[in-house]
Amino acid sequence: MKLNFGSVLTMLGVSLFTGFIIISIGLGAAVPALNRVAAPFACSHGKMQLETSTSSYTAGESSTSLNWLCVDDTTGAKEPINLMVILYAGLIYGLGLFVVVLLWSLVFGKRGSVRQTEPVVPHRSEFTPQRPNNESTLQKLRELKEMRGADLISEQEYEMKKAEVLKEM
Repeated sequence: MKLNFGSVLTMLGVSLFTGFIIISIGLGAAVPALNRVAAPFACSHGKMQLETSTSSYTAGESSTSLNWLCVDDTTGAKEPINLMVILYAGLIYGLGLFVVVLLWSLVFGKRGSVRQTEPVVPHRSEFTPQRPNNESTLQKLRELKEMRGADLISEQEYEMKKAEVLKEM
């Protein structure tokens, strides 16, 4: 399959959107360990740590907050890096997805593609009805005349069938 710039750009955009929104933010909230892929980039000078806190505003309801922190190895200082984690994890997942989709379309895209060098235009004869053979028309008229002569059909039926056969010409 031949890929043009527009289709590659579209694949890249959809892959990045999926990486950021669906995988990093959506699945990352449900399974926070997925975002650890961003650790070498978001927290290069320490260890990335997840801190959860649960709050209750009304009886029977609670909410949980997830906060990614970069804990410095030497000082132990904690720095919030939520946005960096989302951005790096989304970028990594998006680019990985883009490579998979690109390879998939290059390898398997050839199977379903149909190349047509020029449009297929039906021949004019396909649009015009075929005329019956004159000999077959004469034969049908003779048979009708014989049937009428043998009184197998009425004069009215004979004229009607004769008109149909002549109309076919």
